[in-house]
Amino acid sequence: MQGSNAKGATDLSKGRRRGIFNLNSVQRVMVLPEALALSFVQRAYVAALLVGSLLPTIGSFVVPKRLSLLGDTSAHIAFGTAAFASLIGIAFTDVLAVPMTALATVLMLRLIRGFGVSGDVALTVFLTAGAALASASISLGSRVNLQAVLFGSILLVGPEDLLVTALVTAAVIGVVAFRFGDLLLFTLNEELARLKGIRTDVLETLFAVVVAVSITESMKLMGVLMVTSLLVLPAAAASSVCTSLKRSIAVSVAIAMLSTISSISLSFAVGLPPSSLTVLMLLAVLLVTGVAGRRGLTI
Repeated sequence: MQGSNAKGATDLSKGRRRGIFNLNSVQRVMVLPEALALSFVQRAYVAALLVGSLLPTIGSFVVPKRLSLLGDTSAHIAFGTAAFASLIGIAFTDVLAVPMTALATVLMLRLIRGFGVSGDVALTVFLTAGAALASASISLGSRVNLQAVLFGSILLVGPEDLLVTALVTAAVIGVVAFRFGDLLLFTLNEELARLKGIRTDVLETLFAVVVAVSITESMKLMGVLMVTSLLVLPAAAASSVCTSLKRSIAVSVAIAMLSTISSISLSFAVGLPPSSLTVLMLLAVLLVTGVAGRRGLTI
């Protein structure tokens, strides 16, 4: 048994260096109580709590504005710029991915609001541009672990990532709490917000930057293809049964946090990635709340 544990530790060490989380290898050598002693698993749980509170809070404003694909587009841009950063030798890819994703997100919203470009067209342009940049960079030799990037890996969550995500989460929750009235009006009626003297251009830029940073950091846990689920699905589920935006935010955060924490724990038992389990749980909750909402069960 000790030899098996030593081999498992070696596998984990190799996986950590490569950015790969081989869940089946972990399961062969440990169960959940043993896994909790590992620092990368502890970081994953903390990241799940942070991401589970951050993305649904933002999503509660994204969904009513009908910009649900904004998260998916931002994720593809972050993927493309991270792959390009790796190609040109930048070790800490967030140095390039975060500002470029934020800039692209601001440009997307300006195209939609300022130039009359339809939302789906603007989002499609930037989404495909990000995917094309990623494809080209990988073809030219960028060292990217596609499985980890596309589907998430808890080994990708480092101490620096936790610090950035914690700061972003605290900042977002603070801004939402302090400027809730302005944000509510900006979300529901942008023209009325301008008439009341609210700087909607500043709010829009701040909104775009927060979405970009949040998506870029959350990708490490959820992956490019599934990170949008935490932005949209909890907010959509909560809006089905909640009669106010404040309640909707609280319920969506609770749904997301329970789903992310449960998925990491369950992944050790069933051998599936936490990101896929999170999406399956969120879809189940969305179905239940949808039925409850149609039957008039609201809070």
